[in-house]
Amino acid sequence: MRAVLCLGIFAAHVALAARFAPAIEVVIDYRYDTANFFDATTANGSKARATIEAAADFFSNLITDSLAAIPYTDPNTPGGSNTPVWRQSITHPGTGQTGYEISSAANASQDGFNDLPPEYGYSEADEYRDIQIAANQFLIYAGGSSLTVSGLGGTGVAYYGSETFNNLIDQRGKPTGEYSTWGGFVTFDNDGDNNWHYDYTTNVVPGRIDLYSVALHEIGHVLGLNGNSDEWNQYQVGSEWQGPQALAAWIAQDPNASPTATGIPTESTLDHHWDNNPPGMPQVDAVQSYVLGTTTLQESAMDPKITVGERKLFTYVDALALADLGWELNPAMIAPPSDPADFSGNGTVDSADLAMWELAYGATAGGDANGDGLSNGADLLLWQRAYAGQPSLAPVPEPAAWVLATIVAIAAGAVRRRAAT
Repeated sequence: MRAVLCLGIFAAHVALAARFAPAIEVVIDYRYDTANFFDATTANGSKARATIEAAADFFSNLITDSLAAIPYTDPNTPGGSNTPVWRQSITHPGTGQTGYEISSAANASQDGFNDLPPEYGYSEADEYRDIQIAANQFLIYAGGSSLTVSGLGGTGVAYYGSETFNNLIDQRGKPTGEYSTWGGFVTFDNDGDNNWHYDYTTNVVPGRIDLYSVALHEIGHVLGLNGNSDEWNQYQVGSEWQGPQALAAWIAQDPNASPTATGIPTESTLDHHWDNNPPGMPQVDAVQSYVLGTTTLQESAMDPKITVGERKLFTYVDALALADLGWELNPAMIAPPSDPADFSGNGTVDSADLAMWELAYGATAGGDANGDGLSNGADLLLWQRAYAGQPSLAPVPEPAAWVLATIVAIAAGAVRRRAAT
């Protein structure tokens, strides 16, 4: 069974790497959680809070950018036509109201947007208050509401003032062409259609949808992934996305990717999620990549569906798409994964790894390349493939004769046992 994460966009990770400075801080604000999805006084609400905070911490550690503060604008001394003023435009996380607008003005009479002619499409904001944002803070309003999908995430903004003011709101001090904004919203289905697994610290219970996976996905949207910003659309060509760093990772890691691919397939020209297999097609048609820091191949986090009972973590394709949008990333978290056959840990697959495998053979997991906890002939085969696949290397060394004899004997025994059955 597959659950839909989100169909539209409004405008292991648990062990986090050391944070590089400067870095943004993804801050979760629950003021619009009017349906109490994140109610800290309940068991599930408390777990849900811890889970979305863990997802926010993942991105706070991943992104090392600096963001300028959006200061308080004194509503009593506005400029001409009651400016400068800006608005946060969101889907209300607790009610589902689209186009919910929060103005930095003190009231409607001090909001310059209300002075604009009707053809501009602005009406009175839903709320007037101080919405200043601290330096390096990326604010996300979170809640639960009745949805037709598991989750929804996005952002919207409007600004009305001088060019300097408008650029501050739009770019947060980052260069033009790099994605940035004040933050956004995420909301999760709370009408009973989704049987949530709330606890990110435990394995996902069969039959439940993992909140941590959905939170990563939706916060990814707020940060610009698979959206409709200028920064995203510069790489969207038809139904594929041509961001160079993400594309290179996909070609290198997904066994189903063509070496000559010009872009990562997306759902359609309008739905910019990574492509997920259409109904009736093999699952391998989904965009796949390694989970960050590993060689574990996984369906990408930013495709539109998740299998019930499973957890999806951020992959290299997902993270490097953020880099293509202009976010600076923690180099330790996006470093190429080490080859599982690099038993010596020296960064390359070489004869030192063969020696390590021989010492570990049949005794320890020191020569385990396939993750089964054993050091045996299957791991030797993976080492040989990795070694032979490297350029300008001498012929593949052979293991000691006694090891080969043991492997042959085991293989022969296996054949005899199969014949006996």
